[in-house]
Amino acid sequence: MTNSTRWSYSRLAAYLSRCSLQYYFRYVAKIEPERTSSRLAFGSAIHAGLEEAHRSWKSGEPVPLEVAQAAFAADLEIRLNDPILEFRKDETPEGLIDQGKGLLAAWADEAEYQEVIDAEHEFSVPVVHPKTGEVLDAELTGIIDLLVKVPGSSSPLVVDFKTSARRFSASQLDFDLQAAIYGYAIRSIYRVDTVPMRWEVLVKTKRPGIQKIEFVRGSDGDARLFELVRAAERGVAADVFHPNDGSMWCSGCSFASACSRWEENPNAIPVDSARALSRTDS
Repeated sequence: MTNSTRWSYSRLAAYLSRCSLQYYFRYVAKIEPERTSSRLAFGSAIHAGLEEAHRSWKSGEPVPLEVAQAAFAADLEIRLNDPILEFRKDETPEGLIDQGKGLLAAWADEAEYQEVIDAEHEFSVPVVHPKTGEVLDAELTGIIDLLVKVPGSSSPLVVDFKTSARRFSASQLDFDLQAAIYGYAIRSIYRVDTVPMRWEVLVKTKRPGIQKIEFVRGSDGDARLFELVRAAERGVAADVFHPNDGSMWCSGCSFASACSRWEENPNAIPVDSARALSRTDS
């Protein structure tokens, strides 16, 4: 499967849910982004801090909050030096660092030691139809934040961390693509029927909060996931890329200049043309 397409959650969601033209600019033309969001930088830095805590758990030690906070701050400070980083109104580097340390402290207050199987667990599995056995020339790949041992269970607990301005609705997970991919991958690897999962949401309210949503994923959505991957494969192969005007992803898009000139060549924009379109007029 060395030449097969590797579909991560972010890549599949970009094509199917967000904007296929943005997918093209990012993954096909590989043009340089015009801007990056402080929210993305913040979320990545929070994950860096949590990873330090999980590494400690894996070695059998308690959560070292100060180490986790230091890892977060160090990661964020590097990201804040990105010249294309854009802050939201009233945001400051100092405020983001304080907010992140507060979120990690709130998480640590509620965290209980768990036997860690792996942190930042990488996977790559073939895409197989559950009924026909058809195999796509594609792989599902990803990195799971945390795998935890469940006493008496053959399946690990899959834990994913989110940062959000508000609490999640449990209904958001009914058709959650990331949960579908992670559940499929773990069932394929561990040969189990169901996978327990927990999404932990670090809520960026004035008083930081931690929301934990526990659920189970079985094989019910495997055929749908298979067809979603196939649809993305066919669309990319046919050069079907177009803007998703008016979507929530338009605000702050990293490729807004290239997108604004899309109509100059809407039929499978050549890579060189895409790169030219991304250059703003001076």
